Amino acid sequence: MAAIINQLNSVARDLDALNLAMRDISLSGTDLQTLETVAANLKDIIVVIEAKAGLRKRPWMEQAWKDSEPYRLKAQSIIATVLSKGRLHNPAVFRRNIKLIYCGSQQSEFDSKDTKWRRGVVQKRCSRIQQLSPDGIVSWAIAYPPTTWGPCFMSNDTFDCLIEDIEPRDRKKWPDAVCQTLSRLKDGEVQGCYSLEQLVHNLENPSQQDEFTNPDMPIQAVQTAPRNPDNEHREMKHMFTNAPNTMVMQLPQPFRAAVQNSALWKWERSQGHGTTACVATLFPKDETQDVSFTIWVGHNDGYRLNDTYGVKHALSS
Repeated sequence: MAAIINQLNSVARDLDALNLAMRDISLSGTDLQTLETVAANLKDIIVVIEAKAGLRKRPWMEQAWKDSEPYRLKAQSIIATVLSKGRLHNPAVFRRNIKLIYCGSQQSEFDSKDTKWRRGVVQKRCSRIQQLSPDGIVSWAIAYPPTTWGPCFMSNDTFDCLIEDIEPRDRKKWPDAVCQTLSRLKDGEVQGCYSLEQLVHNLENPSQQDEFTNPDMPIQAVQTAPRNPDNEHREMKHMFTNAPNTMVMQLPQPFRAAVQNSALWKWERSQGHGTTACVATLFPKDETQDVSFTIWVGHNDGYRLNDTYGVKHALSS
């Protein structure tokens, strides 16, 4: 770890020098686009560093949270109206959003560099939206027209705030038109899209997720163990894995998004596998010992899960 910190210190010193050098230079449109990409990457790195250091929310994110308030209030109003009146506020916006989120924007070999850059940013944002819960995806598609959340109209920090805020705190009872529209798109214009099929499945079968996420489920009485199981020698007897990949959609957030960010999950999807090894159970030979349930997640997601659940460092190799 000391070597990594020394490297980071060296990079920070180099960045300080570059910061001074950039003050007196002029930038072209292409340069500005490149810098925006670099800035986004640096912010991702800073998130990891701050998470490791236990720092609070970044100052510029606090400002972005204030700046995003009009968007958030309007979205809350639109969603509340849809739920209270039992009908879609703007069906055309909902359809366009779903097609954009799951199909991306149309490409052309004649696209300019600016257009390609904008399309790339939109694609990354679509991937972020797909990582929301089913209710979160529907909420976004209802609340924010496609013309409002492109890179030319919304900064990355504002988008991050809205993504964080849009996730519902409880399950929503959407109008029938929501599932009907999604089903028509799934069987028509967006036919063959696995992710959209999973969205429809999860919205139509909410009980499968509730049993994993319901905080009101009673806690069973605990019986004391005679000795610390963590100190026992455990020999593995069985390993189970290669579950249907649809199972991942039943994982609660933030675990579902973390698994979908893993290199293993992405490789399996690129190979067209119908199963996934991202989830596994390990059974010890001693039947009185506990079973390990493990999941594979993206590297940075692992750090975020540590911070979310207060997992402390215990061992290094």
